[in-house]
Amino acid sequence: MKFKKWILSVAVVASVFGASQSAFAISGLADDYASAVPFALNHELVTFIAKSDSDWYTYQNNTSSTQFVVLSALAYQYNPSLNVDLEVYLKSPNNSGLVYLGTAADSGPGLADVYTRNLLPGETIVWVVNGHNPESDIGIYRTSVVGV
Repeated sequence: MKFKKWILSVAVVASVFGASQSAFAISGLADDYASAVPFALNHELVTFIAKSDSDWYTYQNNTSSTQFVVLSALAYQYNPSLNVDLEVYLKSPNNSGLVYLGTAADSGPGLADVYTRNLLPGETIVWVVNGHNPESDIGIYRTSVVGV
């Protein structure tokens, strides 16, 4: 587990400081649900979205109470040419797969796409960040999960 965190940290730093491809372009890392990056509540990640890239993230409510969570994805430091989309899923209660919840309303280039939900104890929410136009939306973005 420490090795995966180290690899993830190196990839994120590389993307922020000028890497030409996605921080998660490492095969098998954040490419799908099985390799999704787990988040802690009130956590943000800055990374790079490459051509035709998708980055997967998860958050599990490990508390004994319902949490109101806000997921977001947006261009880093207001890049008016980058438009990212946010798709949201819920891990099925019996671990048989993912239940599609929806796509956040598209706020447009440079602006945040936001999705909110009450998350019951033990539930895991999964979100995917894609370029709105997978062929041309390439750049640094940030994503977060915040409890309100």
